Amino acid sequence: ALARILIFAFPKFIDEWSSGLALLAAISIVVGMLLAIAQTDMRRMLAYSSVAHAGFILTALTAGGVGMPAVWFYLAVYTVQLLGAFGVVAAVAGPTGAESPLSDYTGLAERSPLLAGSLALFMVSMSGVPLTSGFIAKFAAFTAAWSAGFEWLVILGVLASVAGFFFYLRVIVLMYMQSPALAEAPGAAPRRFVAVGAIRWVLIISAAITLVFGIVPGPLLDVARQAFPF
Repeated sequence: ALARILIFAFPKFIDEWSSGLALLAAISIVVGMLLAIAQTDMRRMLAYSSVAHAGFILTALTAGGVGMPAVWFYLAVYTVQLLGAFGVVAAVAGPTGAESPLSDYTGLAERSPLLAGSLALFMVSMSGVPLTSGFIAKFAAFTAAWSAGFEWLVILGVLASVAGFFFYLRVIVLMYMQSPALAEAPGAAPRRFVAVGAIRWVLIISAAITLVFGIVPGPLLDVARQAFPF
């Protein structure tokens, strides 16, 4: 909605509003990353990192209509990744919907390879690792902003993406390089997590989309360009 208002209602003021958007994008990226890094709860970490991702979307929007395909692509693939990530959180939290401390993910790869593998994929994609749709989304956003003259914002975005990789990486390390016994009370049997029913299919489909549009992004990008032919 914001994009439509700015692009179609105020096209003559693109220089003014794009500079304001660039500043807002920078603030969102920095604040979102700092808050996410400080979290010890998975839900909160994902929520605050969403603030940073909103900043990346605004980064693409600084290019005006030219950046709209990147905005659309980013929204599409990030929504899929976030849906998949919260599917894992729901499975780990269980039917009680309790809090989701990062310690619950200790040794998750041993207890549920599907949950751990899916979450690892979503997180490396969110951080912008190549061969994932998240990389293509960020590359498109940065390319649009660079073409609009916001090189400083692109540099900030790249640095923030590197920082984001490390706080996503800590979860992957917990899942794959720590024993599940570390997350349990002494003498207690390790809990097993199972992705059942709808959650299993959400994970499988979300993971497939994340990989497919990271390797072959052309079809989705073409749809975005046709929808916003600037």
